[in-house]
Amino acid sequence: MPSADAGAGARASRHEPVDLLIRAGHVVTMNPRRDIIRRGAVAVRGNEIAAVGPEADLRARYEPAAEAGGDRFVATPGLVNSHIHITGEPLTRGYVPDDIDFAENVFGWLCPLYASYTAAGEAICARSGLPDKAKYPTV
Repeated sequence: MPSADAGAGARASRHEPVDLLIRAGHVVTMNPRRDIIRRGAVAVRGNEIAAVGPEADLRARYEPAAEAGGDRFVATPGLVNSHIHITGEPLTRGYVPDDIDFAENVFGWLCPLYASYTAAGEAICARSGLPDKAKYPTV
């Protein structure tokens, strides 16, 4: 008669290993229809997307080494975000408190700071931000 451990091992062996399972309340796919999957997930192996789908389906198929995300997140697998702020932000990183709301962040801190920039300051800011953008293109 098989032991309970043997049955558990057989179930675990049916799961493909992946490095990371990213869970999200919504997954916006990059397929031609831009399908939106509620309670979705993205399975990642190495530096490639192994699968995208409902979280329950991916959990049934994969055994992740690590997990990230949660219900309040939106995942956009395959989207390359080329929107960057090359001036201003490299010099403000770490300057604005993390625990303030959006309006205070933008209107209380960033707008007054950016209003004081000069053309020479913007040039320095752009040059100082380029190494980060080359190393981390979507940061």
